[in-house]
Amino acid sequence: RILDMPMDVLMMRPGLDLLREDLSPLPAQEHPVHRALEAGESVAEQVFALRRADGQPCWLGMSAQPLRLAPGEQPMSAVITFRDITRQRQAEMALAQS
Repeated sequence: RILDMPMDVLMMRPGLDLLREDLSPLPAQEHPVHRALEAGESVAEQVFALRRADGQPCWLGMSAQPLRLAPGEQPMSAVITFRDITRQRQAEMALAQS
């Protein structure tokens, strides 16, 4: 429901087309999944956006944590969490404009 996409579509997508806070495209190497899997970095709640089907941005607070079988090994997978912060961002933007 958060991403406004059916699960079968999400399962077949190689990655979410995330946007930076200024709504410019996020380069692949800066994507939280890439950072967790390729660089082994933990990503603590960063703000990203993606476009809903209606063209409006959906704001996400996203984190990523690499998973390893043993310390020092290349990550084998990653856990990605996100939460919808759209209403929070809308309120912040409205407050900034007032």
